[in-house]
Amino acid sequence: MAGKLGSVLFQFPHWITAVPKAREHVEHCAERMHPFLTAFEFRHESWLGEKHRESTLAMERERGIVHVIVDAPEGVSKRAHTVWEATSPELAIVRLHGRNADTWSGAESAADRFNYEYSEDELRSLAPDIQAIAKNVGRTHVLFNNCYRDVAQRNAGMMTLLLSERP
Repeated sequence: MAGKLGSVLFQFPHWITAVPKAREHVEHCAERMHPFLTAFEFRHESWLGEKHRESTLAMERERGIVHVIVDAPEGVSKRAHTVWEATSPELAIVRLHGRNADTWSGAESAADRFNYEYSEDELRSLAPDIQAIAKNVGRTHVLFNNCYRDVAQRNAGMMTLLLSERP
């Protein structure tokens, strides 16, 4: 690949739960992608809930898989818990999906589902966690998935400014 592939992101849908058969599938995906840097974003809460959180993070660490940190609305279904952990020394990925609980389930399009503009205060509250994660890895990618009109670009500009202000 001439050194141009940064990482491969797997987004496991909400119907992939932390049951043994699904875990085997997830581990098989990791094996097939070796030696590429791979990132896993889980959508079902069971992966990062109290019962499986430590074993999920341990599996990611053992395999060098990047744990994708997700910001999304609280109290909705089809969303994994936000866990601020770096599992690969190479990369951390933070995906900001927005916090629009009203459109999270049942929206007809991605633009409707992720129709959310973070306030400056919300971004300011996320900046310290991003900075803390960044201290533990080689690179940190912050991706805005709130893809309604140009809100992701505006939020990314504000986050860039906030992160540049922090020590």
